[in-house]
Amino acid sequence: TVAPTVAPTVAPTVAPTVAPTVAPTVAPTVAPTVAPTVAPSGSDDITGSVKLESDWGSGGIVTISLKNNTSKTFTSGWTVEFTLSREITSMWSGNCESLGNNRYRVSNPAWSGYWGASDTITLNGAIGSGSGTPVITDIKLVK
Repeated sequence: TVAPTVAPTVAPTVAPTVAPTVAPTVAPTVAPTVAPTVAPSGSDDITGSVKLESDWGSGGIVTISLKNNTSKTFTSGWTVEFTLSREITSMWSGNCESLGNNRYRVSNPAWSGYWGASDTITLNGAIGSGSGTPVITDIKLVK
């Protein structure tokens, strides 16, 4: 008996030889020529301070003083936003809304929408746990 002696002899011998040869050669050449015109987010229109009236570790009572450094007198309402380094848990001398991340929007209490130019208003409230006197930052006049 004769066994077959022919094995396949043809193997693929051609590999793809075409590779991309052109790389992009144009880089952006136009730089911005106009500087931003938006003012920084902070402003001295309203400045503030915080007095820690009492602190029992798990919370406390604060007095927040805000000074209107503008020449505008508000007669029918005002609104400010600010960040406080501790959580405000309640406020009884203004309408306080949490915007998240210890950022708050506070508007005048129902009984008074008046805030005169150069006048200071006082907000009283309760704060959450923390240590030391809270710090108020990034105060903005909304209305």
